[in-house]
Amino acid sequence: MSVALPAFSMFVATGDAPIRPLDAAVGWDGGAAVLTMTVSSEDYDRIDAAAMLHLDPIMRRGGEARLDRSQPVRITARLHENDARDLLTVAPDDDALAAALQVDVETHPFRRQDAWYATTVTQERMPGVRVGYRTEWDG
Repeated sequence: MSVALPAFSMFVATGDAPIRPLDAAVGWDGGAAVLTMTVSSEDYDRIDAAAMLHLDPIMRRGGEARLDRSQPVRITARLHENDARDLLTVAPDDDALAAALQVDVETHPFRRQDAWYATTVTQERMPGVRVGYRTEWDG
C-alpha cells in the first residue's frame, strides 16, 4: 500500500527549480521506502539530462528508446537503504512515512533527489500497457 503525497516537491540543487510531480505516493515495501511519482515530460528531460535519481545511462536496462518525450513519465525510486533504515525508526508505517516526506524544508535529506535511486521509468501507452526501462538499482 502507498499513501499519496499532495503538493510534494523534490529538491534538486540550490538555485534550481524543484521537481514538482504531477502526482506522488510513498510506502514501505519490506524495509525499503518506495516513492512513485509521475512527472511531466519537461521534468523528465531535466532528470534525464542531469542523471538525477541516480539515472546514469550505464545503470539503465533496455527499453529507453520507446519513451515518448511529449508524455508524462512514471518513476519508481527507493530511498538509499541506510536512510531507509534510519527513517523506519521514526516512520514505521506508510502514513508516518508520508508525513515525514511532507516536511517543507529544502535541505531535508529525504526531499533531495540524490537520496533516491530510480528503479523503473515507465510510460502508459494505452490502458494497461506500459513501456520503459529498469535500472540496476532495481536489484
